[in-house]
Amino acid sequence: MAADGAVPLAHRVADGNSADSTTHIQTWEGLCQLLGRNDFLHVAASKLAVRTTMYHLDRRDGRFVMVLPRSRMEDQALREWLVNHRPERTAVLWRPGPRQEDPDDVYSVAPAPWPSREGYRVVWVLSTGKRERDAET
Repeated sequence: MAADGAVPLAHRVADGNSADSTTHIQTWEGLCQLLGRNDFLHVAASKLAVRTTMYHLDRRDGRFVMVLPRSRMEDQALREWLVNHRPERTAVLWRPGPRQEDPDDVYSVAPAPWPSREGYRVVWVLSTGKRERDAET
C-alpha cells in the first residue's frame, strides 16, 4: 500500500492452483524492483511462515510481519505458557466501535518469551474486539 494506506502498489494474478506460500518471494522481489529499495515492511498472511521465504527476505535485509499459523509449535507453546503466566501488554491502537454504543476495539501487543524456531522475534497481538467476536461465536 502507498503511504496513505489506501492505494495498492502492486498485485499479481496467479493460476488458481498456485500455492500462496510460493508467491511471497516473487512479490517481495517485484516490490524491491518497483521501489528501487528494500526498506519497506512486507505484511502478509500466515503463508509467509515458510522457512525458505523468511530466510530469503531476512538475508536481503527485508522486514516482514505475518500472522503466525496455529499449526506452528510456537503457538501451542505460548498457549500452554499463558496458563500460568501473564505477559505485560502495551496498548498500541484504539479504534472506535462500529456503533456509538459499542466499546472501542483496543489492540495491545506483548513480546513472546522466546523467538520463533528460526530465531525471529514473535510479538503477540490482542484485539478486544476480536476477543468479543470469538466469545460470541
